[in-house]
Amino acid sequence: CSMVAEGIMSELYGENFGSSDVAEDESEGAKIFKLLETAAEPDILMETLTEQQLVAYKNYQSKQE
Repeated sequence: CSMVAEGIMSELYGENFGSSDVAEDESEGAKIFKLLETAAEPDILMETLTEQQLVAYKNYQSKQE
């Protein structure tokens, strides 16, 4: 399952998905948020996220509240 999720994320966002560039953090968080909103099984996708991706997602999510 994680290979499928990684493939989907790579296909949607290219090889730079998960980059460490701070300027792209919010943009990446937004992409992850939208991806999880539309995913059939978001919990599986969450399990495949790197620590950096989780931080970007959580930062984006907290700014939206």
